[in-house]
Amino acid sequence: GLGPRGEPPPIPVCKHFARSGQCRFGRDCFFQHPPEVGVAAMERARFRELDPNLKVANRGDGRRNRVKNDSRASVLRRWMLDRFGLEALRQGSGILDVAGGKGDLAWELLNLNGVPATVLEPRPLDLKQCTRRFRYGLYWRNPLFHSYLHCAHDPNAPTAPPLHLRLLLDAQVLAAATADEGAAGDRPPWPDEFASGCRRARALRWTRKGLHEDEQAEDV
Repeated sequence: GLGPRGEPPPIPVCKHFARSGQCRFGRDCFFQHPPEVGVAAMERARFRELDPNLKVANRGDGRRNRVKNDSRASVLRRWMLDRFGLEALRQGSGILDVAGGKGDLAWELLNLNGVPATVLEPRPLDLKQCTRRFRYGLYWRNPLFHSYLHCAHDPNAPTAPPLHLRLLLDAQVLAAATADEGAAGDRPPWPDEFASGCRRARALRWTRKGLHEDEQAEDV
């Protein structure tokens, strides 16, 4: 995160070097490679060779290990650019991110690569972290990833949220969307199911136990 005065954080230790004591980027890596961290990683590797079933607990014994997902949207975005290419991603209406969570992937595609993007997600989007990273230039800190950025860093440049389709894809909505138009019969028209899915999405609330429907539904 950002410092107490809003300054960018210090350059962190390379996670690959910290895990194995090696990094394929070597001196070209943007992150730090402290010698003591490499020695500790090699020591852990030696212990794992002696006991292959040894599990390193990063949250203490008896607790499930924590997996960091802070950059997973950026990793997926770079893979998409490598796999499909920028021009293909920009064609048509762009990318539809189903179950897009906070909307990080769609926001990055739109603001960093100029790729139109829509998020299909029943929950509200949360793009505050994306805009902070953009403002403080964190997307541009690592020179290795500059080829995946198609805009210059300007902290005063406006950013735009991706389109948000707040819809619950339940069985009724899917059946209406995939039904044969010629065999509709007495089936209600598709806009009715669409509006119902939107209302149900807005009635959902996210808790520690998952998504639950609120007693008071909010109209579309």
